[in-house]
Amino acid sequence: MNQIAEQSSRLGCFGDPKMGDQPGAVECFGCRDKLACAKHADSKLPRQFKREPIYRGRRAAVGDAATPVTIAPDDIDALLIEFEDAPLVIPQNAQHEPGEGPPLPGAKKCSLTPKGPNPSSSTAGATRQSFPATSNSAYARFTASGLVEAVQDIAKAVRRAPSSYEDHRESFCAISLELNRREVTFAPRFRGTPRPTHMAPTLAEQLLGLDRQIIDLHWLHSRGIKQRIITENYEDLLFEEEFDFGLAQEFAAEVWTSDHKAALLSLPAHLQWQLDTLQPSRFADRYRRLRNGERSGGRTKAQGLPQIRARLEDSIINSPQHRSSIDDWLTLWLCHQMIDSKAPAALASLFSLATGTTPMAPSSVSRKLDRVLARLG
Repeated sequence: MNQIAEQSSRLGCFGDPKMGDQPGAVECFGCRDKLACAKHADSKLPRQFKREPIYRGRRAAVGDAATPVTIAPDDIDALLIEFEDAPLVIPQNAQHEPGEGPPLPGAKKCSLTPKGPNPSSSTAGATRQSFPATSNSAYARFTASGLVEAVQDIAKAVRRAPSSYEDHRESFCAISLELNRREVTFAPRFRGTPRPTHMAPTLAEQLLGLDRQIIDLHWLHSRGIKQRIITENYEDLLFEEEFDFGLAQEFAAEVWTSDHKAALLSLPAHLQWQLDTLQPSRFADRYRRLRNGERSGGRTKAQGLPQIRARLEDSIINSPQHRSSIDDWLTLWLCHQMIDSKAPAALASLFSLATGTTPMAPSSVSRKLDRVLARLG
């Protein structure tokens, strides 16, 4: 029994909180179900554990539902071993609020992300895994274009297997920070970063969602953007001389909408367009339409990059030597549509960050845009 009590104490308790007030009492995860503490070790195994997978500790995750663990009622030691070593899997079909794990039997639900603006609550689930902020000098020898290609390769792997992000996380974050620190580089918006794919994401996708926000904040800090964040806990995040990754992670973990976080940052439009995720939803929707176009009732409602590419290719039928310029023309058209203005300085800056090149003179960019628009008629 002492061994059982020791293991139960190490695993943590989701049982009756009153037990902890008794001298020498041992809390366990299943006291309410009379399952695994010294006081209840001789009780019968609750019926639900004979047909459901074993739940793990305080993170409110569940073992693989395809292979539920069944343990004899009297084999408590084996139960504890299985409970401790069960893999962390968050089922995508779980019926629970976004950001939460499924409830443990007889226990309060355990949130994987904080439920409000209190940063002290942002220690559960994905936020327990610190952002890998260590730089990797090996990436310094690569060109910005080479690093972006590596990011896009990671994005392809994550699209195929979303849970694989944890395997690529350290590389993705190190590459992103390296790109952020460079003067001639690609803004986060134009790197083709991986994205979460589910409305109720797995733990790996929660990490990806947090990391993308932290990378956006680090980008702003690296570009010298001294912007007050309009909330007490994070007001000076972008003013610190050294970027505070821990504080940035707390901000990212706040369960606020993208619109609310963008309002707190209060950035001008040309900076919001540089970001990958910390922007109003209308920016993300507009970028999606510009990238893909929009169709309704079988008809094109708004033209996107595929339609513009086809028109530009038609324009060079008699001058095929310009074919290598089409990608640049497309990017320039996209930047023009994003900022919805021909302001030469803003357009030149965004075009530079979209192509990873040294900024052109605003007048040169303006003339180049006029030629592209002329080809489109």
